[in-house]
Amino acid sequence: MSKLDFNDLDISAIEEAEEKKTSFFKPEAGDNLLRIMPPWEKGALYYQGFKVHFNLDILQNYGLEVDWFAETCLAETTGSCPICALSIKAKTTGARYMDDVLMEVSKKLRAKQQFISNVVNMEEPEAGVRVMQYGKQVRDALSSLFQRKGNITHPVDGYNIVVSKNKLSANAEFFTYSVSLDEKEDVSGRWEAWSDQLADLSVIPNYAKLEVIADRCQYVDFTPVNSGNAASKAVSESNDVDDLLSTLDN
Repeated sequence: MSKLDFNDLDISAIEEAEEKKTSFFKPEAGDNLLRIMPPWEKGALYYQGFKVHFNLDILQNYGLEVDWFAETCLAETTGSCPICALSIKAKTTGARYMDDVLMEVSKKLRAKQQFISNVVNMEEPEAGVRVMQYGKQVRDALSSLFQRKGNITHPVDGYNIVVSKNKLSANAEFFTYSVSLDEKEDVSGRWEAWSDQLADLSVIPNYAKLEVIADRCQYVDFTPVNSGNAASKAVSESNDVDDLLSTLDN
């Protein structure tokens, strides 16, 4: 295999993305030995970026009636995002009523930058190519490796990487991630099979319809209960007033 052939990435054999079942890879706690795959098509990058709203279950304290944890931000695709609007509303309401809880809610609702790449778990390369989602912490580390070592995705001259997923303490709520360079490895012998498994990252993730997200958000009310406005009405209609008041006080 020529070292230059791979740069063209004219992979005509890849099936249409909607006809393929995408397999996702979630790093385990500890060290994960991975290989980042080259772009899925000529002119593309090795990753696709988008934004996600996490922690949406916090809205159940303010009128949300469905189980909901995360949603892809619609701002870049539709120009409008009801969840972004809720984040702003929580901030302005929190500032107006000097409510630190609402200020924190606003922070948690803000869209976070996410990325996806085609990867192979080198601990089980026979499992083939899967898609890994990761945040800015990993993306910045990968960018640094590219600057230092060149194209680490190259099938012949590229490198494996180690993505370490750990908690800073036993009581820590979230994991932290670090990325380090592992051995240089020629994987060209596997490239023919892997190249047919690359997912078209441009069609991931799926975006919900704007009207569906707007409908979910319409009953969320951040107005403090003691203001006598909508939140007070919500309390009076609740079958569990004490629980709601307790939630708003926490």
